[in-house]
Amino acid sequence: YNILYCYESSKNIEGVILFLQDYLSKNPYSEIGWYNLGKNYVKTKKYDKAISFYTKVLSMLDKESKVYADVLYKRGGAYERIKDHTNSDKDLLLSLEINPDEPYVLNYLAYSWLERNYKINESMDMLLIAYNQKKNDPYIIDSVAWAYYLIGDYLKAEKYILQAVQIMPEDPI
Repeated sequence: YNILYCYESSKNIEGVILFLQDYLSKNPYSEIGWYNLGKNYVKTKKYDKAISFYTKVLSMLDKESKVYADVLYKRGGAYERIKDHTNSDKDLLLSLEINPDEPYVLNYLAYSWLERNYKINESMDMLLIAYNQKKNDPYIIDSVAWAYYLIGDYLKAEKYILQAVQIMPEDPI
């Protein structure tokens, strides 16, 4: 995997994919290989391919493990990118069943719901759990701001968005 690291460091995604395909032709039971292939297909925005590789990884893992939960999170994110909200929600909720307070999964699912104007209050609860664990994460803070905005609490929304901007001023959103 030193070669893989070199490819990834060079941002040569096509090289990484070719390397992984070759590696997996010789090591078809490598969960980390399939996982990395899925991750790199996400980088190329080929979400359907990423989903198929994440699905392969899931078939190899213990369904109660934190690794399984993480792969569900990644696959759920890929489903969300293709607007398959049913499968995205299913994967993200399953991930949270295994690892209930994982801040990045809470944030991803809650923000996805906010974007759809769906389960706003439940999203707020999830985001506050995430925020209490990651008070300096500008993406989580931004999500909290968006939730407050949607429920009409503009003062709190402004407070949180200003906090996010202070942490990451280069992000125009």
